[in-house]
Amino acid sequence: MQYQLPKKNELKVNDTKIIPKVLPFRCPVCKGFGSVNYGRQTCKACQGKGYILVNQEEENTYDIYGDRK
Repeated sequence: MQYQLPKKNELKVNDTKIIPKVLPFRCPVCKGFGSVNYGRQTCKACQGKGYILVNQEEENTYDIYGDRK
């Protein structure tokens, strides 16, 4: 597994703290193995990587009437 350094626009610096825009989490479908059905199929949720990237920036959420929560 190769580790790639994040690109410059993927990090946000806040004084002395670096806040990443995305965080890796273990895939909930394949539990980090990268395959399902006893290794017969590649996991479609993580494309066989074993982890998914979750966006950490807050997005505006709206209720059913279109009002901001």
